[in-house]
Amino acid sequence: MKKNVVIPLMLFCIVGLTGCGINEHQEDLTINSESSLFESIDECESAENEVATEENSYDAYMKYRDFISPKRKEDVKLDPESERIYQRFMDGEEPAQYDIEGDIAQYIRLSEALENGKRYTLKEIIEKLASEGQYGEGWNYEVRREGYIDLGLDENYELCMDIGASEFNLTLVIKNIGGKLKICFAGDSWSRKETTVK
Repeated sequence: MKKNVVIPLMLFCIVGLTGCGINEHQEDLTINSESSLFESIDECESAENEVATEENSYDAYMKYRDFISPKRKEDVKLDPESERIYQRFMDGEEPAQYDIEGDIAQYIRLSEALENGKRYTLKEIIEKLASEGQYGEGWNYEVRREGYIDLGLDENYELCMDIGASEFNLTLVIKNIGGKLKICFAGDSWSRKETTVK
């Protein structure tokens, strides 16, 4: 009689344990597959949010860039004095003071052609850059671009211009300070270096 009770009891335990193991394993599989499904959805939403954030950042950057980038004379409102004095500089009639502190040029070095604190017309600057002993000796420098930029975001526009010869370009920012012009920035560009004012 003991045998009759022990054998069915053992079979019941074996089947019960094996059955519980299968069911428990199946639940794990179900949970894992559901979990991976939700993880995939979360990853997809996260990637979409990342792309949207990048697009929003890019749009904001483009608006900022458009706002502060140099603009054509027709697109800005210059005060009468600045308009007159900037035009006189462009025509080679009004001098601007050279300030070595704003000169970051590495190739077309104004510091080698101009004296700190002295005033020069555009024509004199070009002549000195192309003069004997300068690297660009005999080069034909010309104004390549003229624009106006509000670097202080104070609605007072500065003249931003590029003077170039061959593959070299010199960017100048000239500011009207109380009716006198000052070269606040000078930076150069060539095939291996670019200076962009914006």
